[in-house]
Amino acid sequence: MAKLGEGDDRWIVAERQDGTNVNGWHWAEKDALQWSRGRLEELLQGLAVSDEAAGLAAAVGAVEACEGEAFVNTRKGKVIPSYEIELKVAWSGTVAGEGGAAQEVSGKVHFPYIADENVGEKHELKVSANGTTKADEALRALMLRRMAPLMHEKVGQFEKDMAKGGPGGAGPAPPPAAGGGGAAGAKKEAPQEAPKKKAPKEPTNASTGTIKMQEKFYCRPEDIFDALFNPGKVRHYTQADCTVSKAEGAEFMLFSGRVTGTNVKIEEGALVKQKWRFSDWADGVYSTVTITLTEPERGTTVVDLVQTGVPFADKFGNETVHDTVENGWKGLIWARIRMAFGYGVGF
Repeated sequence: MAKLGEGDDRWIVAERQDGTNVNGWHWAEKDALQWSRGRLEELLQGLAVSDEAAGLAAAVGAVEACEGEAFVNTRKGKVIPSYEIELKVAWSGTVAGEGGAAQEVSGKVHFPYIADENVGEKHELKVSANGTTKADEALRALMLRRMAPLMHEKVGQFEKDMAKGGPGGAGPAPPPAAGGGGAAGAKKEAPQEAPKKKAPKEPTNASTGTIKMQEKFYCRPEDIFDALFNPGKVRHYTQADCTVSKAEGAEFMLFSGRVTGTNVKIEEGALVKQKWRFSDWADGVYSTVTITLTEPERGTTVVDLVQTGVPFADKFGNETVHDTVENGWKGLIWARIRMAFGYGVGF
């Protein structure tokens, strides 16, 4: 059976040497390796854990490697996933020191073998640190103790997504069976029209909701504003390329293009309003992010974020966008700003 490209849902018909269909079976196959990398990064990146008593905090970063093979096959409307993946993910964290200084630590999480034959099991997971200091070991232990269970849960979600069809959601509907016309032929073809009427992706992607959160920092509002718009600082805590500007109407890019948008209204140290989207949202879909910075008492900044127009599903039909966006703000933005610049523990 020939292998097709990512997202290609052309049907492959198994034939005997004489050219007839094998028991009328129709097959479709999609290469899902690149989709798997993106989906696993979406699920894992931004996960954050901490141990306040010990002054420890850590978060999962980008996927560094996703190798192997992953396919989604469909036979007579039944989804049959097949994958064997080796996954490597970056992580970073801080250990609080005397006088408020924080020591930074980084490392990797390695899943040697995520495979369909082990669905439902806890896949082998290895955590390493890039150094050998006490701080490295303390954070490596935190990752094993508190982060590993969260990562196992997210890999389990990936398995469920693959079982639903991976890049194609529930997978393509099988074509009408070949055969004669007339009344008998019409009866056979009629059931094939049902999947076309469902068309779940467009209304799902068009459905939107609102995300709200409040965060607290021990710094001035100008400090948070600078952390959002200073390119050097943004690259430092996101560990990715970015393009940021305080000019109204300017376009911005975060996480090497994963997030893009346009500034709508900017009031330095007080207000940020932007049009904002993930790269895997349906074309033309933008949310509106409004961030308000206040200082109820000197040295304490409260950040109120409201994000409206967030789709419930991405362009692949995965209905996890709200969790991804909320976890991203908390784990990849706010938590990392605290870790990188020592602005204290939030709510």
